[in-house]
Amino acid sequence: MAFHPDQCWSLERIPSSLEAPAYLLQNAKEIVTFGRRETTNDKICKGPNVSRNHLKFVRYGSDLDWQTLRWSVVDLGGMVGTFVNRDRIQPNNPFGLNCGDLIGVGCP
Repeated sequence: MAFHPDQCWSLERIPSSLEAPAYLLQNAKEIVTFGRRETTNDKICKGPNVSRNHLKFVRYGSDLDWQTLRWSVVDLGGMVGTFVNRDRIQPNNPFGLNCGDLIGVGCP
């Protein structure tokens, strides 16, 4: 029987003592939003540098074939920005992610 996970990407807070355990990006969901506003985001991130609607993760590939799934991150244009591996990414442009990338929400 073939292995078909319903999630294969996870996000961890560094240091892990600051917030809840790892957040799993569900394969069935095409867009996952992060920010301070509880009514408009899938994951709530508290912090002085986090915008109300800070970023979104966008899934590429079929949720039926987990081996082809890829995720990108899109900064939604807040004041402080989103960082990948300590480099600020351009707002409103998908940035492809790789295993082990460090994502900064409101800080490098």
